[in-house]
Amino acid sequence: MTKAALKSLFIGIVLVILEEFSGCYLLLYRAGSFFDQFEGVPIGYADTASMMIGFIQVVGAYVSTLMVKRIEKKCLIISSAVGIACGMLLAGFTIPLIDGSSTLISLLPVIGVSFSLFSANVGVFVLSFVVLAEITPTKV
Repeated sequence: MTKAALKSLFIGIVLVILEEFSGCYLLLYRAGSFFDQFEGVPIGYADTASMMIGFIQVVGAYVSTLMVKRIEKKCLIISSAVGIACGMLLAGFTIPLIDGSSTLISLLPVIGVSFSLFSANVGVFVLSFVVLAEITPTKV
């Protein structure tokens, strides 16, 4: 294996690890049960939140196709990873604050999770394999 192939393999492994360990796939698979466990969340709200997350994903994938022409892929992936972290922090810090009295506070975890998934779809989910295909040498 050449030095360029090893470098592209290393970059690809780092991108795939970033994608897998972002925690967004867990949120996608368990979104309904995640929102059902909050005491302050109204009945039927978890289903609505799950549908909203699906819509956010579609919008994020569309925004990614628009932004990839204007912004460098490296910057887009880095900003996506920062957006995932910010959304997860917002959701994580506001979950203990839910007490059933304030609708706004019960919406903050949904907003955080939605922002995380939007950020993931704009950069990390979509561009990981695109970048991997671009940097891999032709012979490999």
